[in-house]
This record gives sequence, C-alpha cells and structure tokens, in this order.
Amino acid sequence: YLDDAHAIVPGTITNVASEAEQGDNTSHVVVSVSPPTGGTVSVVFDAGQHIVSGIYGESATADASVEPGPYFIPLSLAMDLARREVNGKVMRWSFERSAIDNVWTYRVEIRDSLGLRHEIILNAISKSILSASTL
Repeated sequence: YLDDAHAIVPGTITNVASEAEQGDNTSHVVVSVSPPTGGTVSVVFDAGQHIVSGIYGESATADASVEPGPYFIPLSLAMDLARREVNGKVMRWSFERSAIDNVWTYRVEIRDSLGLRHEIILNAISKSILSASTL
C-alpha cells in the first residue's frame, strides 16, 4: 500500500491505518501522505482487492501533485476545471467512484468571495462537468 500511495501522491507518508466498514464486512487501509505543498492527502485502499477506493484532501492539498492512474485526469487539471466553473478557494476535494452510476469522479468544494459553498463534480476520465451546485 505504501508504494502505491506514494506513486499517487509524492510526499511523506505520515500514517497508515486499517478501518472496517460497519455492516458490509469491507476493510480499508488508509495511507496518509503529506505532499510538499502541505496538508494531508488520504489514499484509501480496499484491503480485500488491494485497489484504490478513494483519495481525499483538504484546502491545503488542492495544488498537490496527485495522479490517480493512467486513465484518470490529474488533480491539477480537475482543480483548473472546477475553478473555471466557480472562482474561489477550494475547501476540500475527493476522487472516488460514484455510487449511483459507477463513474470515477472528482468532487471539489469551493467557497466563493461571497462565502457561498459550491460543489463541482467532474468525470475523472472525460473531464466533463457532471454537476455544479450551490450547497
């Protein structure tokens, strides 16, 4: 898990934890990485299949070098596309598979200059914006 997490997010590994999901017998390994830009990125692996099930970060990691894999756009492009949709400060972001349609997405929460929170959801393969809403 450590090598895989480090390949996705260059930086210093700060923590490794195992978590069990209540009710569905799924266990996860969460690897926390501190990228050179600061903050913490959490890379979550499905322990049974040894595959990434999600990547999560907060404001300080919005400019981190995150490369989920060869088929997906990097975090930097997702941030550019989201910021074109809503100008403001990124509060948090995630890379995960949509439970509804099984599509890998980036979810980016941005606070605009008026203090309103917006969520932009992008297809992580096609780069298309799937949803833009005010929270």
